[in-house]
Amino acid sequence: MTVDPLQERAPVDFIRAILKRAADAAKASAGRSLRLGPVATRLHEISGGGNDLVDRILRAAKAPEAGVPAARMTLIVSVGTDSPLGPPPATWPFSIDSRASFQRTVWSPQDGVALTSDEQTGVWNLMDLREHIGLLWIADPRLIPSWEYGAPLRHHLHWVALQSGASLVHAAAFLSPGGGILLSGPGGSGKSTTSVAALAAGWKILSEDLCWADASGAGITVRCTYSSLKVAAQSRSSFAFVDEIVRGHDHEEFEKTLVYLDGDVARTAAERMKGIFCLSGAFASKTTIRPCSKAVAFQLVAPSTLFLMRTSAMETVSVLRKLIDRLPVFHITLGADPREAIDVLGRFAGSLE
Repeated sequence: MTVDPLQERAPVDFIRAILKRAADAAKASAGRSLRLGPVATRLHEISGGGNDLVDRILRAAKAPEAGVPAARMTLIVSVGTDSPLGPPPATWPFSIDSRASFQRTVWSPQDGVALTSDEQTGVWNLMDLREHIGLLWIADPRLIPSWEYGAPLRHHLHWVALQSGASLVHAAAFLSPGGGILLSGPGGSGKSTTSVAALAAGWKILSEDLCWADASGAGITVRCTYSSLKVAAQSRSSFAFVDEIVRGHDHEEFEKTLVYLDGDVARTAAERMKGIFCLSGAFASKTTIRPCSKAVAFQLVAPSTLFLMRTSAMETVSVLRKLIDRLPVFHITLGADPREAIDVLGRFAGSLE
């Protein structure tokens, strides 16, 4: 089938036009500087009445990091009809083969633009990849899904990370007494509960779900992207120490409880990793760790990361392959007690060179 070149260019031209309108509107505001994980950010809000919403969205991403930032970004936030941009399109405005999906993407590094849309919730993300100018474009704050509060701006942070040889990776990351640990696995495999157990053991938390993994150097370093934990109700009801951790920190109730960690708990400096521990979702009475092949590790790490990021598959896979190639990988089956699992993990990490 022949693709009309004009139609093929239409999404790219649309992104550029919207970003220019947003940048022009942002000139009227002084903006404010803040740190979103490892990214030094200049934030401009171009819609009236969105201040509380913006602060709530950014709350989980405000993990201030000392020292030189890993990247820089200008972020423009536009909410609702009061914005000079108005709301994003209610439906995808270009030709498509199927309307079965509400989520669509544009990834065009050769043109320097990227976009993710969710027409069902009215949350669009756009970016000028060359200038690191991003737009968070929201139709109606009442439709924002809970995951946008738990892991806000993941697309923008991922796009910026890729420009510096890093990637957002779907994994938990801890700094144990024995060294840095990456814990990967699909949703429901135990990352969040193990993260709370690590917190209870006094470990520093770099990530509970999405971390900034840098593969540009000789080693693999991870930075804290979000200062938050998402805790399932079942975990709170099953383990008293989990509920104590939740009640001991500021939190909000969504489908999962969103716990906000302070700077003394969420580790913000870049930390070198000693190994990747892969969860398959299987559980046993006691925690066991055994070697894992690189191929199996990639099959466990890559799909969920690519699903969450939605764009830049080739670039993301390149970083993930470096991550797995350079670190020892293991398969871990979690025991019934998350604190026992943490004890086993910590001792094992300490045995690695």
